[in-house]
Amino acid sequence: MFSLATLYRSAVQQELIPSSLSFADFINEHAGRAERLYAGPLHALWKLNTGAATAYLDAKTGEALPLSELLLKQEHSGADSAQSAASNGSEAPAVAAKLQLPAFDPYERISWVTGKPLQLAAFDEVSQALTGGKQRLVYVAELYGGKVTVPLAVTGYHVWSGPAESYLAVDQDGPRYIRYAELKGAGRFYP
Repeated sequence: MFSLATLYRSAVQQELIPSSLSFADFINEHAGRAERLYAGPLHALWKLNTGAATAYLDAKTGEALPLSELLLKQEHSGADSAQSAASNGSEAPAVAAKLQLPAFDPYERISWVTGKPLQLAAFDEVSQALTGGKQRLVYVAELYGGKVTVPLAVTGYHVWSGPAESYLAVDQDGPRYIRYAELKGAGRFYP
């Protein structure tokens, strides 16, 4: 997720560094000023200090985010630190159930902008909505005090045994599997 190539490309696109600066020179001059910030799967950022400015860039997409140090502290001070249950060692984890659907663009239909969210709270309700295959789900998280809205196409799930853990597959420039426990309080589902 934390790709220096993505950071370099974004720094050039955002005009944080001159486009004449090569990737190798960027690594030599700026990599030491790039800090990885990770507070969870939806909160993975690059903090890049170019000397003239500090920029916050999404670690997966490279998108520039309108954030400040104060806003980051506020967001993460109240963050839920959901932890995985410890395995008792008696059973090796295995995939107990899974579903994989085709990826789609959450911007094709923008019901998540104009419509009402579905009332899906439990993982079983989400998996049931997906299993029918008749509707696509978009998961929308409003992060950093509502300054950043992230719509993600929900493309499936994995349920692991020993201990039971549920993960949703979401698409954001490629597939990602995120624990449902970390998603359920951070956003909503839309048809």
